[in-house]
Amino acid sequence: MEVNAKDNVFKVYTADIGLLIEMLGPGTRADILQGNLGGFKGAIYESLMADTLHKKQQSLYYYLKDSGLLVRIK
Repeated sequence: MEVNAKDNVFKVYTADIGLLIEMLGPGTRADILQGNLGGFKGAIYESLMADTLHKKQQSLYYYLKDSGLLVRIK
């Protein structure tokens, strides 16, 4: 996978999921507690998984849609 690593393409994740939820806007915390994740579900799960894999010292990759390549997150 290292062959497909691109230094000029990146994603940013927050390791503090509570901070992410607050950044998503007012009412998000209440929606989550009621089981109504709506459009935020993908962002929350993606950040949770990135944080978990990073803490386990796993390399992070994502699929770059335009090129069809997996790109390593550094």
